[in-house]
Amino acid sequence: RTITINGNSGSSFTGTILAPAADITLNGTGGTGLHGQVIGYTVDLSGTSDTSIVYDNSENWNPLIPAQIQIAQ
Repeated sequence: RTITINGNSGSSFTGTILAPAADITLNGTGGTGLHGQVIGYTVDLSGTSDTSIVYDNSENWNPLIPAQIQIAQ
């Protein structure tokens, strides 16, 4: 799977982009900003201007139930 996110100078994204099996492309122009984290199989940044990623743990996804592994038959 491929996920493409396009932004411009008026775009602002907050939170977690969680797609561990996907190829993610972030395209930006004019100072696009992301406050959070991007988790993907591959992550590519492209664009014509400054794209910034600011990590602030309080703005990220936090599961209420911790991840679990179960064995099923």
